[in-house]
Amino acid sequence: MFSRHNAATIGVLWLALGLLVGGPVRASTSCSTLTPPIALVPERPSRDISADDLARLRDIGMPGYSVPDQSPFTISPDHKMVAFTIRQADPLANSYCQGLYVADLTKPGSARQVDGGGEVIYYTINDLRGLVNPSGTPAIITPAWSPDGRWIAYLKRTNHVSQIWRVRADGSSAKAVTTLDVDAEAVAWSSDGSHLIFSIRPALADLRRKIDEEGRGGYRQDKRVDLPPPSGPIGLLVH
Repeated sequence: MFSRHNAATIGVLWLALGLLVGGPVRASTSCSTLTPPIALVPERPSRDISADDLARLRDIGMPGYSVPDQSPFTISPDHKMVAFTIRQADPLANSYCQGLYVADLTKPGSARQVDGGGEVIYYTINDLRGLVNPSGTPAIITPAWSPDGRWIAYLKRTNHVSQIWRVRADGSSAKAVTTLDVDAEAVAWSSDGSHLIFSIRPALADLRRKIDEEGRGGYRQDKRVDLPPPSGPIGLLVH
């Protein structure tokens, strides 16, 4: 359980290349069908649409409307480029392919992948009755452009932890710039582009460990547990 009074901790990360600890962490880009092909739609389909076709539809942003409105697109400072992520389900592997893309707003069909791979980051319902509640809905990962438009920062989940990554806008030098043991939840650039600012909840990992430890002996049904909703019709008062 996590109280709303445990405010997110703000971390500051220097972007000097010489101060990055360790070598580059490379992302997997094995999902060969993630980038949509540029082709004309035939007048007549060659076959019926299958459930597998629907499952493999590519998503940009949310696949539904059940979460707060948030744009998946980020415009570069010079208003010429847009960055966004594409996600595609792989039913056979029971997983997702996903990648970060950059497109020239003046050139249709110019989208190119600048990084890929990573585990799915799921949307979290924060502070619902003072709790942090996970969901089964993939979260929108909104990239962040550096003020000079040369770099893009974003969240990427590897080894079950969401880290801060950055990549050049031309697709080179994709690196993880954090080695956190708790999830990074948001990232932004400082106004001069010399720092990355990110948020984490360090107390959340400790609370989850305590929940796991308590589970070994059984959970108590106390005030920490959500009560079931009342049954039957509930009167509605209109003022």
